Amino acid sequence: NTTDPNLLTQNLFVFLPGTYALSGGYEYIVNSATSYGWKGIGLAYNNTDDPSFADLCGSAGLFQQDCQIGYRLDTIRGTNYVTPPNSINYRLYKLLIYLHTQYPTQGWNRFFTGTTGTPSNADQFIVWNKISFG
Repeated sequence: NTTDPNLLTQNLFVFLPGTYALSGGYEYIVNSATSYGWKGIGLAYNNTDDPSFADLCGSAGLFQQDCQIGYRLDTIRGTNYVTPPNSINYRLYKLLIYLHTQYPTQGWNRFFTGTTGTPSNADQFIVWNKISFG
């Protein structure tokens, strides 16, 4: 573990579990990032009610890249199958605000720029260049 407190809040690692998986099952991945001085979050989102790519994209769903990308963007932004309040963007934004409110000295506010975001524009308040995903 690093002991430099300035490194502890420079970057954020957000882990998104795969379909039907829970974020708590990946604590070792998130803990590994934090052992290198990153902040870490295992972000829960609705990944258990997702229709399969075959359902969304037809029988060749695994090979229809445009369809898959469109669906994943919907999960991130909340535009079609996923409602904006349940989008990854909004969940991350609200969690960062919550963490900053609960732990104001831990530097969570480095990852967002304001608290007036809504489900449809939360992505504009997240400081993306300080965040990596896995």
